[in-house]
Amino acid sequence: MGIFASQGIFGYGLEVWVTSVVVALAALSDVAHYRIRNRLVVPVLFLALLFHAFHGGMAGLMFGLQGMLTGFCLLIFLWLIGGMGAGDVKLLAAVGAWIGPWSTCMLFVATGLVLGVWVLVYAVYRCLGCLFTGPVLASQPDAGALEAAGNLPGDRLEQAVNRARLRGTRSEVIPFAAALLGGLLLMLLGVVRLPY
Repeated sequence: MGIFASQGIFGYGLEVWVTSVVVALAALSDVAHYRIRNRLVVPVLFLALLFHAFHGGMAGLMFGLQGMLTGFCLLIFLWLIGGMGAGDVKLLAAVGAWIGPWSTCMLFVATGLVLGVWVLVYAVYRCLGCLFTGPVLASQPDAGALEAAGNLPGDRLEQAVNRARLRGTRSEVIPFAAALLGGLLLMLLGVVRLPY
């Protein structure tokens, strides 16, 4: 069973509240700067392991390590193919260290639901925008600047972020931490329930 199996939003322990605050701060940073800083994630990860070791001894430490590895393994492949930043991987590993492996898997599923809705709403918005307004050429950025952004060194995620900055839109970049916060809210409110 996982941390989220308790009843009611106020029935959660310190682990869930720390996770909520950290994910909210990471979401703010991700939305504002397209980045999740190590100075936020790394201390949280070590605090989680210390917390579980102090309260549960070796079994608690193993619980935290299993959660950390679960979070890491769920996202490492996406990072390797350039689909997300390393900060996203570290964030889910730190969250996993707090809430354990099973709850991390369920949070990942809830986050996937949020991402799916996000993409669907955005696609409908874009389709409706094209139907009613058509392409607006005056608001398009300079083609040379976009081409230069596509040829910048770095991985595909960095290039997408640079293109989004030049366009003044976030169309190609979905901040994972914001989606993770949405998934966490779904779990806290009981929309996504764990099997008992």
